[in-house]
Amino acid sequence: MRTVRAGEGPPLRELRLRALGDAPRAFASTVADEAAFAESHWAELAGAGVVQIAVADAAWIGMACARWFDQERAIVQLWGMWVDPEWRGRRVGERLVGAVRGWAVAHGGRVVRLGVIDDGPHAAPFYERLGFACTGETRSLVRDPSLGCFFLARPA
Repeated sequence: MRTVRAGEGPPLRELRLRALGDAPRAFASTVADEAAFAESHWAELAGAGVVQIAVADAAWIGMACARWFDQERAIVQLWGMWVDPEWRGRRVGERLVGAVRGWAVAHGGRVVRLGVIDDGPHAAPFYERLGFACTGETRSLVRDPSLGCFFLARPA
């Protein structure tokens, strides 16, 4: 696990597009939308929070991002969580969430929250095993109002 560094916009873009391609209904975005983002978007992404990546033999195999949801209330939003299918079941996701929680604590965060798409049968149980619980908050996705999202949170 490590934090994305300055100058790593191109491999970050590639990793994010792989994630969106692998699980198109799991995110509030699409490959087409994000493939069109300017190169500067990828270079600046980590500056809005943190992007943690999992690396194996120099290959980027997973990611988890965080940014402030409500800094006054010390709530951090976890987003963009994804692990390459070949690496699932090896605790990579757990370690990525742990890295985001570590960033949250180091920056004064007290709560980590995240959204899960309603039809993602594996995501909620994974996060619940890591101590997240439903907040009761729900909403529809902007990109596809037929899909709902619910939120989970836990202490950082």
